[in-house]
Amino acid sequence: MNSAVGIHVLTGSGRLVAPAGRIRAQLRAASTAPIEQLALDGGSIDVVVRDDPRMVIPEVGPGGYAAPDGHTVFLALDPDHELFEWALEREVFRMLSHELHHVARRRGSARGDYDNPRYNHWAWFFGSDACEIPRWAGYSLGFALIGDYLERHPGSSAAALATVPSETFRRS
Repeated sequence: MNSAVGIHVLTGSGRLVAPAGRIRAQLRAASTAPIEQLALDGGSIDVVVRDDPRMVIPEVGPGGYAAPDGHTVFLALDPDHELFEWALEREVFRMLSHELHHVARRRGSARGDYDNPRYNHWAWFFGSDACEIPRWAGYSLGFALIGDYLERHPGSSAAALATVPSETFRRS
C-alpha cells in the first residue's frame, strides 16, 4: 500500500489563493512517481505549501524542507519571484521529489545520519564561510558518492538507495 499524500496550500497571506488549484494539481501529479520509486509505504505524508519569500532558493524559486517526523514536507513559494511560473511548472516536481527522498531516509535505516549532533545540514548544503564549506557542497558530494556507487553496482538505482545507511557509500 502506498502512502497517501495530503496537499495543504496555506492561503492566509492571500497571495496563494489564485494559484492554489494549480499548486495542488502540480503537487498531486509530482508526488506519484517519487512515492512509487522510493517505496514510501508506512503512513500518510502531508505537503504543506506556504507563502514565504525568505525560504525560497533564489536560483530555482521554491524552497523545501522535510520535517524530522518522517511525514511532513514544507514547501515555500513566493508568487512575486521572477521564476514563480517556471518553478510551478517544472521545479516544484524536482523539489517535492527531493524532499520525499528525505522522508524515505528518515523513515528508513538511514535516520542516524540526521541524528548525528555534529551534522550541520545548513553548512553542507547552503555553505558556511566559518566552516569553509562552499554552497551546494553536500549536493555535489552526495551526487559524486552515489554516482560512484552506481558505477560499481550497475543493478542498483538511486531511488532504491534512499534508505541505505550512508556508511555504505563511504570508501575505506
